[in-house]
Amino acid sequence: MKRLKQYSFWEYMRVLLVFIAGLAVSLLVFSYNVQVRTEQNVEELLDYNIDHQQSQLKFMLNTQFIYLGNIADYVAKEDSLMCEKNQELLSCMTQDTLFHAISIIDTDGNGVTNDGKEQKVADRDYFKRTMKGEEVLSDPLYSSLDGKRRVVLSVPIKKNGEIIGAVAGSFDMVKLSQILFEDVYQGKGYPMITTWEGKIIAVESDEIKDLQDENLFEIYQGKFGRNRERLESARQDFKFHRKNCIKVKYKKQAYYIAYESLGYNQWMLCYTVPVSVASEEYSFITVYEYRLLGAVIVGVLIMLLVLWKLNQKKQTDLINRAQMDSMTNILNKSSIQYQINDWLQHGEKEGIQALLMLDLDQFKNINDTYGHALGDEVIKAAAKVLKDTFRSSDIVGRAGGDEFMVLMKNVRWDKVIERQLQELCHKFENLKIGSIPCGAIHCSIGAAYYPDHGMNFDELYHYADEALYEAKRQGRNTYVIYHQEKKA
Repeated sequence: MKRLKQYSFWEYMRVLLVFIAGLAVSLLVFSYNVQVRTEQNVEELLDYNIDHQQSQLKFMLNTQFIYLGNIADYVAKEDSLMCEKNQELLSCMTQDTLFHAISIIDTDGNGVTNDGKEQKVADRDYFKRTMKGEEVLSDPLYSSLDGKRRVVLSVPIKKNGEIIGAVAGSFDMVKLSQILFEDVYQGKGYPMITTWEGKIIAVESDEIKDLQDENLFEIYQGKFGRNRERLESARQDFKFHRKNCIKVKYKKQAYYIAYESLGYNQWMLCYTVPVSVASEEYSFITVYEYRLLGAVIVGVLIMLLVLWKLNQKKQTDLINRAQMDSMTNILNKSSIQYQINDWLQHGEKEGIQALLMLDLDQFKNINDTYGHALGDEVIKAAAKVLKDTFRSSDIVGRAGGDEFMVLMKNVRWDKVIERQLQELCHKFENLKIGSIPCGAIHCSIGAAYYPDHGMNFDELYHYADEALYEAKRQGRNTYVIYHQEKKA
């Protein structure tokens, strides 16, 4: 016997070790899939953000072109571009706008700003293109007024179809893009604007602010060889103005770079954010993974207890299944008899305990006329009516065939019982099942009360059965409550 026990123990341990190994593999696969899915979600969010901000930035630029165009239409109405009225207009036009300065420029490239400063821009590329009738967004320029790096939006001034000058507005492109992205990841990332070749036109970052005019691909690729394949893919995306998101390393930290065509001058709008920041909202998953691992370890330790409880539950389910009628899923005859008897002997009783015997009238005719399959549906429907009519605390069961039994517990007044019996007869009379019409199904009910008519199940069953047969003799489809004077 001892040898047999040792063999069983080691067999069990072998199964347990296989289970643990399988569980460990499952956890690793789970963690890997979670990580992959997390990265996908982060990249999808970055893709959405860059797409949304690109649309916003493009919309803002288009709005500024419209704004400058309206100014151009207004100043063209005057006889002289540089007249006092136009000067007064310019002096108040930069308020509540993105522009640092707005200028009116004549065809010779001589301009005057909103604050009265004169400038000469005849050699500027944006001015030459504007004189050809284009609306121009210039490359970043160093302002002739204050020496700061800005971009210029320029639109032609037309009068009678002829170009007579230009209206130009300058603003800081970096600050514009920064405004758009300041609420993304609490401002912990930074936007960049580059050419399609990767040259950084504008950037706002403490880490790479000194790399203005450097090439984006060379910055990241020069120090980390593992970035080269991803950056080469990004280089092709830039060339063909495709949007995407890649992960690279810079100064020993991982970054996401999301990018999309700006829609002007073949520029690309980029947004760079540390991976740790972008993934921060998913950090709780790692915590949960550790918790899961701890739970698994505890689960293995208490596995025997769980198995024992599951076995106990299975035994309980088997017992319950043995107590239930298989067709109607209510108590069977032996179980309902036991439960009623137990309640009458040990339950906390108050008021009346009413035992009801219910029988379907002429059920044999229903079987013969409509078939046994439909007859079974009638039995199931009858059980449902009983479960829906009585309280969950009442005891409902099938005594066999088309006969049912109910114990109504702790009823204060007998009128309540009579009202319940009337309702029950009415419900059966209105049953319609399959091809059986309404009014074809009836029931007869007999009732006996504890303690008036009996003190145990056998006595109550006897008198309820007598009352049931009295209901049959009275023509069925009714109920009868046993009267004490009949007891002899």
